[in-house]
Amino acid sequence: KTEIPGGAALLDFYKKLDQKEQEKFLSNIGKNDPEKKEDNTGIFNKVGKALSGIADRLETNIENVMKDPGKRALFYAGLETVDRASRFSPIGQAQSPFGMIAGGFKEGVQKVKAEELAAANIAARSKSNMTNELALKKLDESDYLQQAELKGYYSELTFIIRRYLDEKVYDKALESTTDELIHRLNLLKDGNQIELSKEDIRNIETILKRADLVKFAKSAPDIELAKIDRQTIDMEIDHVKEALPEPTEEEKLLDQQYKEEQARKKKRRKIMITVVISVFLLLATFTGFVIKYGFDYVKDTIIGHESKELLEGDWVTSDYGIPPVFISTPVVLERTESKDIDTIQGSKTTMFSYGTLMSKINITVSSTKFNAQDSVKIDLIQTTEGSLKFLENNGVKNILTKREQFITPNAAEGLKVFGSAEFPTPLSGGFTNGNYVILHFTSENVLQQIILIWEAEDVYANDIMERVLNSVELKKVE
Repeated sequence: KTEIPGGAALLDFYKKLDQKEQEKFLSNIGKNDPEKKEDNTGIFNKVGKALSGIADRLETNIENVMKDPGKRALFYAGLETVDRASRFSPIGQAQSPFGMIAGGFKEGVQKVKAEELAAANIAARSKSNMTNELALKKLDESDYLQQAELKGYYSELTFIIRRYLDEKVYDKALESTTDELIHRLNLLKDGNQIELSKEDIRNIETILKRADLVKFAKSAPDIELAKIDRQTIDMEIDHVKEALPEPTEEEKLLDQQYKEEQARKKKRRKIMITVVISVFLLLATFTGFVIKYGFDYVKDTIIGHESKELLEGDWVTSDYGIPPVFISTPVVLERTESKDIDTIQGSKTTMFSYGTLMSKINITVSSTKFNAQDSVKIDLIQTTEGSLKFLENNGVKNILTKREQFITPNAAEGLKVFGSAEFPTPLSGGFTNGNYVILHFTSENVLQQIILIWEAEDVYANDIMERVLNSVELKKVE
C-alpha cells in the first residue's frame, strides 16, 4: 500500500511541496484556482481513499488475483475508479507517486486483457473446429440418406456451414437469407477482409440455394449429389479456415500454452477418475464383504487377528503320548518338561501343550501311566476335582461346571467337564471371561487328559476349540 487510510499520505506529500511546486502539481490536474485553493485538498482525500480501498481488497500475490475472475473484476473496477478520481489525463503522466503507480498498473491490466482476449480467441477457434468435425461425423452417422430424408439432411448440413461463418466471418450468418449472406461474403472479399476465392463463394451459394429448394420447394436432388455437397461443405470450411487472418506469434505461443494446459487438465481428469473409480470399487468390495461376512470379520481380515489366522491356517494332525491321543490343532503341540508333572507316586506323565493358562488359547494333552502290577481303577470324578483344584490354585475364580459323557469318533468313551470361569490377566491385573473343556479317558493303568481354555468373546477361538474337540481320537494299547 502506498497510501494510509483517508488519503493522508498523498495530502502530506502535497503539503511538503513549496508554492511553485504545488501550483505546478495543481496545473497538471486542472485545479490551479487560487480562490478555491482550500478545496483542492479534497481531491487528495478522494484519490487516497480510492487507492486504499483497492489495496484493502487485493491479495499480496497479484497472480492469485488474476486467476480468480471475481477478484480480477474487482481489481479492474478499482483501477477504473482511481483513474477517474485522480483526473490525470492521461493518468501515466501524473507527477505524484500515486499517478506513476496507477499508470503502471493500468498498463499491466491492458496487457493482461489483451492476453486473455487472444487466449479466448484461440480457445474458441479450437472449440469451433472440433464442433464442426463432430457435427459432420454425426451427420454421416445419421440415417437421413437411407430414409431419403433430404430436407433434414440439408437443414443440418447448411446449419454447420452457417454456424461456422457466423462464428468466424459474419456474426449474422445464421439469421441472414442466402442472398444476404453471399452478398456479405462478396463485400468482405472485395474489401480484402477475407481471402476467399470467387469459386469458394460460388460453391457455398450453390449448396445453400439447393438446400432452400429442398426445404421450401420440395425439391428432391439425387442422393449421390447430397453426398457430394457434404464433401464440398467440409472442403469449404477448410478454405474459410485458411482464409482467416494468420495468428500472431503471441497467439501461437498462447495456443501452445493453451494446448499444454488442456493436456494437463485432461491428465488430471484421468487421474481423478481413476482414483474415484478405485475408491468406489474398494468401498463396494468392502461393503460386499461386510454384508456377506460381517464387519468384524472384514476388519480382522484387513487389520489381522491372531485367532483368525490360527483358524484359517494350516492345521496339524498328530498323536501325543502312549497310548497315543490323535488330535488336530492349529500348530504342533510342544513337549513340556517339568518335575511338577509327576506328582502321583509310582506314575509317569508326558505332556504336550500350546499356550499357557493365561493365554487367549491354551491346548494341553497329557498321558499318565501308573506303574502297578495289578490293574488300577481310576476314579474320573476324583480326577476331575483335582483338575478344577489346579485351576483354582492358579488364580481362576467363579468356576461354573457341567459334566457329560464324551464319545470319540472311534467309540472311545470318556468324561467331559466344561463350563465358564474368570481367568486372571497378569498384564492388566484383572480378570477376563473364558471357557474351558476338560476330557478324561482311562485305559489299563493309563489316564489321558485334554484341557482346552479360551476367551469367551473370541468367536474364532470358539470355532478352533470345536474343531479340536471333533478331531479327538484314542488308540488302544496293543
